[in-house]
Amino acid sequence: MTDIGNNFLSLQEARNVADYSPPALAVRHDETLRLIEVAERTVALIESLPKQDRKKLAVLLIARTRPL
Repeated sequence: MTDIGNNFLSLQEARNVADYSPPALAVRHDETLRLIEVAERTVALIESLPKQDRKKLAVLLIARTRPL
């Protein structure tokens, strides 16, 4: 699960850069291919989890920590 979390954060950061950076800061083709490989590996890791762990992961990814 640690790899899934780390990959998720890395991919989310790359997405934010792609969405909000000026076009002059375009991502190189080889970096794009590497990110696609990371995403595919992450999906495979998620699909290999037992159903109960996939449910827990889904909750962790969508739930926000709320201040007390």
